[in-house]
Amino acid sequence: MATLNTSYGWVQGDQVRLLIASGLTVGSYQIEQITRSMNDLGDMSPISVTSVRDLLDKYDEANANLSSLNATSSGKTLVKADVLEWEAAKGGTGYAPQMEITRVRTLLYQYMAHCVLYTNNSNIYVTRLTRS
Repeated sequence: MATLNTSYGWVQGDQVRLLIASGLTVGSYQIEQITRSMNDLGDMSPISVTSVRDLLDKYDEANANLSSLNATSSGKTLVKADVLEWEAAKGGTGYAPQMEITRVRTLLYQYMAHCVLYTNNSNIYVTRLTRS
């Protein structure tokens, strides 16, 4: 099993946080692959590790905000997250936690495009390359 290289700034547990924030499943294969890819990202661009960790924090914050909004919905239960609508706040676009989660997820896919977990057939963020 691969060991996460914390000298780049990663913290143990970031593997699972990254998988969850990316919308990927958590399993032994996924943890092995993401650990190797996180170490590779640290080799390629140590500054990117800080950026990815910041994105993970933003994901956690947006997810907490979304949970808070759902919990304070006047007794209503959110049953379809894909149909949330947000009104603009005072002429601006407002803050929508679901939009922030999508934005973070898109950036995570860009940072981790070198990882096999991010290059499945349903991935719209990565261009697949075929070797001849």
